[in-house]
Amino acid sequence: MTPYPEIDISRVRTCSARERISKVTTELEAGPIRANMTMREFLDALPKILKADALKAIALAVVKAKKKNKPVIAMIGGHVIKTGCSPVLAGLAENGYITHVASNGAAAIHDTELARFGHTSEDVASQLEDGSFGMAEDTAALVNEAARQSAASKESPAEGFGEAVGRLLSQEAPPHLNRALTYECFRLKIPYTLHVALGTDIVHQHPSASGAAIGEASLRDFRIFTESVSRLGDGRGRGGCAQFRQRSPDAGGFSKSPGRCPQSGISRYPFYDRQF
Repeated sequence: MTPYPEIDISRVRTCSARERISKVTTELEAGPIRANMTMREFLDALPKILKADALKAIALAVVKAKKKNKPVIAMIGGHVIKTGCSPVLAGLAENGYITHVASNGAAAIHDTELARFGHTSEDVASQLEDGSFGMAEDTAALVNEAARQSAASKESPAEGFGEAVGRLLSQEAPPHLNRALTYECFRLKIPYTLHVALGTDIVHQHPSASGAAIGEASLRDFRIFTESVSRLGDGRGRGGCAQFRQRSPDAGGFSKSPGRCPQSGISRYPFYDRQF
């Protein structure tokens, strides 16, 4: 006799698939793919679920934002650049479908290496073994110099970190310059902001790295980024104020009575007296 008893399923409750609530229907399925389809026909033929549906929803949202003259912010990491998508994003920016690019430091590193040398992405395993990973001096020199020049900028408004990378590439004019997203944003005069944590990028292990400069430049880009974010949705943008509810001291709750911004005249909630 086996010592392992089976569960008693005599009291299991079943239901009807015909009457059950389901998330996928035949109306959501893809259409057939055929030769000589236009891109519009191909996209229309994609299934109306998950990422295929999300792709079309994002495209529609971008078009609506463009018509309303609202920001379209692309937030990316290094893999977007090193897998060859920079020209795609640059083309969207060229045609007004991206108004701001925000990235981590890795994206800018890959972008500058591709622009200057035509290659990027180290063999991490082998180069960790021999201690050479991340030790490219020429890459570190440009990115760290961009941080230094951004931090030292006395202009008004001061130069951003990502903007400085694009400018330095423009001045150097490397052989693959026109595929660099940082340069294209600089050329098009749209913000490319770099959001860097100290110690997370290969350029930080070089003598040319200044923690003070990297921190100051990245903080400046955070503020540039925040200004773009303030104009999303119903944001008021330049000259406007962050809108919050005013805390009611007696009730411990919130009052809906707004104050007014003395600079712009726009209503604001003065408990949080913060302006963008």
